[in-house]
Parts: sequence; C-alpha cells; structure tokens
Amino acid sequence: MGDWWWLICMLPLAMALGLAISESGVKKYKNKIRRLKRRLKKYEKDKDMSKIINELVGKKCRLAVYGEITVLDADDEWIKFEFSYKKGTKCIKIMRVDELSEIELLG
Repeated sequence: MGDWWWLICMLPLAMALGLAISESGVKKYKNKIRRLKRRLKKYEKDKDMSKIINELVGKKCRLAVYGEITVLDADDEWIKFEFSYKKGTKCIKIMRVDELSEIELLG
C-alpha cells in the first residue's frame, strides 16, 4: 500500500479543485446571461425608434455624419438612405438603426 497513498491523498484535492472550477464557470455564465438581458432591453428600446424611422421614409432628413439625406426604406433593424458627397455624386447607404444617434427632420 506504500505506492498508492499519494493517489488516495490527491483524490479529495482533485475533487475540490474540480468543484472550484465549475463554480467559477457558473459565475461566468451568470454574468454572460446578465449582459445578454441588458442587450435585449436595449433592442426593445430600439424597436420604438425603428417605428419612428419607418414614418420618415420618403422624407428629407439630416444626419450629423452624412448631412442631408433622403430615407428610402427602413425596417426594425436597418435604414436605407441616399446622400450626396460634396462633389455632387450620390450614394446609397444601408445602416443599422442602433448606430444612429440623432436624426433631424427637414421641412
């Protein structure tokens, strides 16, 4: 029995280590679930914004980065708009609604 004593002593230590590792894994997943819930709440707020943006289809607006734009189409997550560069060339861009910070409606 002289050669097996270390195995008998190490078995409880290995079990304790395994339990500690699994507990940290549970905490990690709890934090991940908490972050996903926060992100879900953010997207629920963005749905209200997408309804407002749907009403802007066909109207002229102003975005801080692109200047004057014309909203061509919009849905819950994306907005399609047209804008002109300083040289006069027109460009159509598709952008996520949650990336927008401010839209100004032009009269």
